Amino acid sequence: MIRIPFLFFLLSFAAAGISAQPVFHALQPKKTAGYFALAPADTTKGLILLTTGPGQSPEELLRDSAFTSLASRSGMVLIAVPNPGGLLLTPLSFSFLNEVLDHAQSTFKIPPGSLAIGGFGPGGIIALQYAEECWAGAQFYPNRPRAVFAVDTPVDLIEWWNSCSRDLERNSSPEALAEAGYWKAVLESELGRFTQAPTAWGWGIAEKQDCIHWIVSTITGSAPRE
Repeated sequence: MIRIPFLFFLLSFAAAGISAQPVFHALQPKKTAGYFALAPADTTKGLILLTTGPGQSPEELLRDSAFTSLASRSGMVLIAVPNPGGLLLTPLSFSFLNEVLDHAQSTFKIPPGSLAIGGFGPGGIIALQYAEECWAGAQFYPNRPRAVFAVDTPVDLIEWWNSCSRDLERNSSPEALAEAGYWKAVLESELGRFTQAPTAWGWGIAEKQDCIHWIVSTITGSAPRE
């Protein structure tokens, strides 16, 4: 599994306003494919792309007042894309995100090397997978993010499936039952039943020694001594 060098950056607190509502930008004239954006009133310093999971609305993500206000005061353009049709990155959604980023960086005159990508909840899975793909083929993808984040994102898909199964058995409340049933069905529709296709569920799982390999190789440029 590819490990991505995370760049944690601090956002400054310069005063600036934000657009009242997210604005939709079509990738092509008279087309429905596109993204929603909030741009800062002052100098643009970077771009943050938010990916969404099933059931998440890009417009709602951009209405998180605390998050959007801080980003805008810091000179960040915020864009959010509709869910491409599933939990996981596919060749089609990878191509779509590339097109979105090309369009947004040109439209908002984003400085080179100033891209971040992330998501909340299940929406963070596609963000992590997109960043992994970009860094795995770094020489081919000019849109590689310098920072990637996932907040409250279930990256261990096997444990998530098991957790849904346990919640269904407990049947503690109608709400919990409905949520567990929904996400278990989504997982199985994309990956197949775990017992039938276990190798498809391996994304997101790392061993402790994998972390050491990643840290040492990132810092020193060479593999750790076995």
